[in-house]
Amino acid sequence: MIVNKCSVGAGTISNIISSAREGSDTSSYDFDLVREMGLALKREGLSIDELVSPKRFHGILNKRGLEAEQIELLVDELDSHFFKKRGLTIEGYVDTIIKLSEISTKLEIPLENLFDSVEEKIRERQTLVEEIENLERKKIITLHNNATTIEVLEEYKKDRPLIERYEIMEKRFHSRDLDCENLDRRLQDEMLERRKDNSRWEINNQELECITIKRGAKGKDQQSINPEDYTNMVQDLLNSPLKYKDTIPSLMRRYNRLKVNTHQTSVYGITDDSDQITN
Repeated sequence: MIVNKCSVGAGTISNIISSAREGSDTSSYDFDLVREMGLALKREGLSIDELVSPKRFHGILNKRGLEAEQIELLVDELDSHFFKKRGLTIEGYVDTIIKLSEISTKLEIPLENLFDSVEEKIRERQTLVEEIENLERKKIITLHNNATTIEVLEEYKKDRPLIERYEIMEKRFHSRDLDCENLDRRLQDEMLERRKDNSRWEINNQELECITIKRGAKGKDQQSINPEDYTNMVQDLLNSPLKYKDTIPSLMRRYNRLKVNTHQTSVYGITDDSDQITN
């Protein structure tokens, strides 16, 4: 085959091989070893490039202090006790280990504590589920005790702004009512005070009818006092007291005398000529 591919004679090939073997014992050994390895690779259908990966793997094992036999034994044990029982392939197992390592790194939890942490989270989740279920039961009981439903509460929640505005308006109207009540009370008090003031200036017609004015030459005619004239006279007396300067002193003496003698009757007849009003 070499003769055909390289276009050289068979004798030439033999001479080259003999020269290589005669160089030294080591060279001869290496030459034959390389030749045997080439034949073995050919028989197995392999190439030189395919030997790189096993060589790299062998270096990794040496760096970790492991032997190829140990790895083979581990794979056999996993295949026998784990993969066959659970139906998981070796590739799937390796992918799972890599993913767990990534999760451990991301969560900053050591890989050996990862499963304990997961179990703790499962317990916490179960506790939360139980608390939620308990709250749901309490909610149902509360709704039943108050004779309402979630739909009613949702409707109330939707109408809550209207209710709040209604409450605000109700407070405003109540405040207005209080203001009106206070104003009405003030008006009533003011009206009462005015009635009291007016009562002080009201004419006692019954008493006024008992007073007469003498008319005629000899004063034999008696005439009742007109209430309107009497009111105008009193008003004029208040406004222009100088007009009545010779009458006011006698009125004041009479007033003071009556004030001292308050135990006497409040109705007096005018019989004394000096106290009578003449025309």
